[in-house]
Amino acid sequence: METMMQSAVCLLEQAAEKFKNKTVFEDKDGSISFEELREKSRIIGSELIKRVETGRKCPVIVYLPKSIKSIISFMGSLYSASPYVPIDYAIPMARMEKTVENLHPTAIITDTDGKTKLESLNLDTEILIFDDATSALDLKTAYIMYTSGSTGVPKGVTISNRGVIDYIEWIVETFPIDENSVIGMQSAFHFDNSVFDMYTAFYTGAKTMIIPEILFMYP
Repeated sequence: METMMQSAVCLLEQAAEKFKNKTVFEDKDGSISFEELREKSRIIGSELIKRVETGRKCPVIVYLPKSIKSIISFMGSLYSASPYVPIDYAIPMARMEKTVENLHPTAIITDTDGKTKLESLNLDTEILIFDDATSALDLKTAYIMYTSGSTGVPKGVTISNRGVIDYIEWIVETFPIDENSVIGMQSAFHFDNSVFDMYTAFYTGAKTMIIPEILFMYP
């Protein structure tokens, strides 16, 4: 693939053109092709654009279980020219409240269960239900990853589009991954190892299996 890309979403655009109906992600509920992922991501992006004030490009919080829906939401955020913030679905609500206050997000993408949890906080932020949004048919920052907060208050670390692309180009030069490869995604989305599994699939045409987090929990 050509390397002169300005945004990480270009990786998906090029992959959707080249691999079209090939499966890119599979989770416990099903699978999605490159073209389907692009289409659904664009729909999310359009819904977000409707909610963004002119000139205001705030982050979008993605508060969903580890799934294909999360990835669609990430890419939809990028299509709307807003960075995304993956949040642990098991996060304590007190910490979620502080995160929202810190970010002042454009919206929070979640599901009905997530919305119920969030409503207890009385947040002044629009909540976008993923299934409702998808039923309708160059920022420097691509995404924001929050630290664990083990040394104090969690901090958001911004990652640039160029940083994502440089990292993925290094991966494909270092590891023998191609369109016939299958990647197992063990990491949660709020850990940066997930960037390897997601964007490498876009760049190479590989298939990524999203492994449920419960399989890595200790009793």
